[in-house]
Amino acid sequence: MKKNSKTCSTSTCGLKGWVFLFLVVVLIVGGVMFWREQVGAPRGASSEKSAVLPEAPPSTVAIKKLKDGERLVVNEEAGYEVKVGSDMYLYSDKMESSDLVIQDYKEPADGYGGLPGCKVFVAVEEGNLSNIEKEVEQECIQDTDCERHSFFTKNYGNFGWKEIKYFGQFVGSGNPEYKIENDDKIVSLYFQCDEESFISEVLENFTF
Repeated sequence: MKKNSKTCSTSTCGLKGWVFLFLVVVLIVGGVMFWREQVGAPRGASSEKSAVLPEAPPSTVAIKKLKDGERLVVNEEAGYEVKVGSDMYLYSDKMESSDLVIQDYKEPADGYGGLPGCKVFVAVEEGNLSNIEKEVEQECIQDTDCERHSFFTKNYGNFGWKEIKYFGQFVGSGNPEYKIENDDKIVSLYFQCDEESFISEVLENFTF
């Protein structure tokens, strides 16, 4: 009696070989990805998406380091100081280089859609607030996108700030502006969010 021997055709054996090779490749690739997740990518293998711009506050301010990583931003010409936490990021406005920008996230090197956090623009101009309420009303009337506005005086720290909000079908509707008069100058803060914790942290730490 002949022994029962198993044979395969050339195509069948070739298919099994390709399947085996595919499994080996999958195991190798999976192992490399697992290692990168557990150990981390080699030094120098940084992702462009994680790159951020360095801080670049305007030349109009001086930065003093305080304890616990906090910093004091001083604008002698405008007559204001503001203390910011170690997690705040400082730079100058791209449109008005003398204006300070404070935000609670680092500025990505690449463009991005929407805002990943809160930011505020600090602008200073000559003038006074003697007629500010009527000016705000006229601003809303003349802007076809403005449906309504609000105007209040709110206390933060030891100062009474004029809070202004415009509402309508536009990006940034309801985001607050805060203004205060200091000598012959108006200090304006334009917030690009309505998060009260961020707003309070900034305004509570302003001094004149």
